[in-house]
Amino acid sequence: MTKVLIYVAILAGLLGAGAWYGSSRYEAGRNDLLADQAKQAETDRQKSDMQTVASDAGAAKAKSEGEQAQAASVENTRTVVQTVTRIIHDSPSPSVCVVPPDSVRELTSAIGRANAAAGRVSGAQPGRDTSTDVH
Repeated sequence: MTKVLIYVAILAGLLGAGAWYGSSRYEAGRNDLLADQAKQAETDRQKSDMQTVASDAGAAKAKSEGEQAQAASVENTRTVVQTVTRIIHDSPSPSVCVVPPDSVRELTSAIGRANAAAGRVSGAQPGRDTSTDVH
């Protein structure tokens, strides 16, 4: 009978040690999992922050490129206007190429009528102040 009690005590001790070992391994695994989840959450947050910064940088770059393109376009237009002005105003035209003043007035009038008609259709002309127009 004492042998049986000894065996039962040894078996109970082994079961207790196994339960303690299993519990400690479970806690260690759980702690590792929680640490991995915390690392993953931090990595995801950093990735999101980097994507936000990259998106903001991309938008700023696009805006800057748009402004540069607009400035280049304005400069191009200015150069063309100066060239046309130099050609038309600064160099005399032969008399056979000169448009009579009556024709110029008629063309200017036709352009004005076309612009007015276009303004009535679209509502307003871009770049034109309509606050002083009589309706």
